Amino acid sequence: MNHAEIRSRFRDAVGPARYCKFVVETHRSGRLRYWQEQLWEPFAAEHSLHLEFPALKDCCAVCHVHGCRLDTDTVPIIYGTPITPTDAELNVPQTLFPCAGLAAGGGCCVGEQTTADVQFCPDCRTAHERWVSQVFKRDIATADSQEIRLYLAAKASKFNAESPTDCLLRYYKSWKPPRSPADSALADIVAVVTEIHRAVTTNDPRVDVAALLSSVYPMFALTASCDTDSMILDHCKMHYIAANAIVHG
Repeated sequence: MNHAEIRSRFRDAVGPARYCKFVVETHRSGRLRYWQEQLWEPFAAEHSLHLEFPALKDCCAVCHVHGCRLDTDTVPIIYGTPITPTDAELNVPQTLFPCAGLAAGGGCCVGEQTTADVQFCPDCRTAHERWVSQVFKRDIATADSQEIRLYLAAKASKFNAESPTDCLLRYYKSWKPPRSPADSALADIVAVVTEIHRAVTTNDPRVDVAALLSSVYPMFALTASCDTDSMILDHCKMHYIAANAIVHG
């Protein structure tokens, strides 16, 4: 049997839910867990399969949502204790883009290594970008999440800086301030966001960036009932989220 046939028959044998869990854990681990052995060994014996773990890992190197072969990428390592997501927040990445591989967890203690190689599904990353875009248009409170901060840090990793925060700062410095719109409510947001960008990128000690971030946050809610330029608004939200991540970590 080829890899596709093995995966198909194994999925039929153990069921979709356990198959997905098996594949995901195989991506992450360097060996089979006990519960995986209990699933795999009877199946392997029945089909006369003799795969060492590296070969089995290669067989499972697919996205269980999109079916894509996983590619390899270098991404930033995010240190620190992650915020425990709610069930709703956890359901989104697990359902829509489980193999996006935007960043690697580094644990609580900050180490010298800043990047790591991960496997990722190209379709998951496309789905993640689409989801991010939808979140920006829907609710800034939802958009201001750890998931999107990791996304921004991952995109910033092309600068190969010494830490994810430095990566994000370099990335943020390359942005241009949003253009000024005709809408007065949106113009106020653009003015504050532009000042935040100037203060952060020049490290101006005279400006209380945290206070500016706090002041602009409720202003986004005022645009919900207005006919505003969505592209400029999305640009402002990106600025807000990036600056907030840089200032507050």
